[in-house]
Amino acid sequence: MSKRNIYLYFISSLLVLIILIQIRSYIIAKKIEESSEQIVVKFTSKERKPKITNFYFTYYVDGKKVVSANSGINFSILNSKQQNELINNLKLNSFYKADFSKEYPNSIKVNIREKVTDTVAILKGGFRLEDIR
Repeated sequence: MSKRNIYLYFISSLLVLIILIQIRSYIIAKKIEESSEQIVVKFTSKERKPKITNFYFTYYVDGKKVVSANSGINFSILNSKQQNELINNLKLNSFYKADFSKEYPNSIKVNIREKVTDTVAILKGGFRLEDIR
C-alpha cells in the first residue's frame, strides 16, 4: 500500500465515523422526541470553551442522580435570535421541563421555554427541598 492509499483510507474511515455519529445522534433525538415522558431538570452549570458551550443539567432517573450536557441546547448559527436569547437567559439553579427516554438516560431535550416553579413538581422529580433553595 502506498502512502496515498493509506491517507485515503484514513480520511474515508474518519468520514464514515463522523456520519455514523451524526446518524446515532439523530436517532437518539428522535426517540426522545417521540417519548411522552417528561421530567424536571435543574440547570447546574455552564462551561464555555473556545468553540462550544456546554450546558449541564441535573435530574433523577430511578432515584439515581444524573448530570448531563446532552441537553439539546446549543448555540448555533441556525438558531433564531429568540432561541439564542432564551439560551442566554437560562438561570443557574432554575428548573425546566425536559423530554426523556429511559432507553437513553444520559440524553434529554430541555424545553427552555417551560420553567418549573411548582415545588411539588420539583419534589416529584426527585429533588429535595435543599435543591430548591
